Amino acid sequence: MSSGDRIAAVARAVLAGRIVPKAGGVDLTREPGWCLAFARRIVETALEAPDGTFYARWGTERVSRAPGPPDGSWWARDLERSMRNLGLAVREGEPARDGDLLYNWRAAPNAHGVYVGHVGILVDANAGLVLENVDARYRRFSLTRGAVALTPRDRFPVTTTIRIPDAPPPS
Repeated sequence: MSSGDRIAAVARAVLAGRIVPKAGGVDLTREPGWCLAFARRIVETALEAPDGTFYARWGTERVSRAPGPPDGSWWARDLERSMRNLGLAVREGEPARDGDLLYNWRAAPNAHGVYVGHVGILVDANAGLVLENVDARYRRFSLTRGAVALTPRDRFPVTTTIRIPDAPPPS
């Protein structure tokens, strides 16, 4: 089974309520605004990797935080750029697959007007469905429960599609 298939299977289990991803004690199915942590925990669970492996393996570059204060946290746009620079981006014209991470660096401006980005997981490429952590107010075309949304792919803007390699990340 490929990494993408495992990621999509865990994402479907989250959607069904069989797995509840958490980060720092936060139930990521109930608290919006944690899209990267949500995707990270799904990927780490699928790859049977320890908490934090996602950032350690693929977080290589932080985007400038100006004018906001440095806070040490990773943003979705940081991981989009890092993973793209590591060669994990799907080539333009190549179809997306189940388990691909769909990033949009032009989403979610913070209080300083700096985009922190957004990420979701393609759970069914054939049906065109994306699982994401997002405030339901921003997803009127999605099926939502708490902070989890199942969004049609054509309603989910993407700047980069990332495919996690089949080789497991180092633990």
